[in-house]
Amino acid sequence: MSDSTLYTAHARYHEKFVNAIYRALLDQIAAELRVERESEKVAEAANLVIDTALEVCGSQAHAGAHIRLAIYCASHAITPPTTRAIAEYLYRFEPPWESTAIDFEATAKALLSARAARYHLRDAVTLTSDIHSWQGRMAHELLAASDYLLLAATHSLAQGDPTYTHEKLSFALNRVTLALYEGILNSDAPLFDLSTHRFPTRRSVR
Repeated sequence: MSDSTLYTAHARYHEKFVNAIYRALLDQIAAELRVERESEKVAEAANLVIDTALEVCGSQAHAGAHIRLAIYCASHAITPPTTRAIAEYLYRFEPPWESTAIDFEATAKALLSARAARYHLRDAVTLTSDIHSWQGRMAHELLAASDYLLLAATHSLAQGDPTYTHEKLSFALNRVTLALYEGILNSDAPLFDLSTHRFPTRRSVR
């Protein structure tokens, strides 16, 4: 960590900080969460907003704060308008060459949408397990693969452990393989033979 980046970040933060705007944002978050302004949930959000503002101002000590704030927003089902308000607040501090605030907004909204999509996707996975046609079995495997892909995508958005992302991708590919097996076994057309497709390797991308 460079002390100079923290010092410079604090200087920019205090230069751009407007207490009335900050308090209005926390009031909006409290209303969104349906809790008192002085509650622990709002205090946690306030700390994350401040940390992200300092990251936006260039503090290396606060790197990754926007991801933690995005995870908080998604896990507490913060709606897009309030997420937008948080982003607008962060834009006050952001130099023209930075993109942390927009990354926060996109990540928070994407995580929230992915959570909602998975809720309905799991229902579809369960329902298709009762279909007896090969097309139904194929659809079931593809939907199950999509569920694993959503898990991998959300974990990647949250910049989590790559081992977990790798595991879910492997599970997804296994389900895609089973879906292709159904297609190859039950269809006369060679449409589902994707054996010529290759995945990238370290050597191929260098």
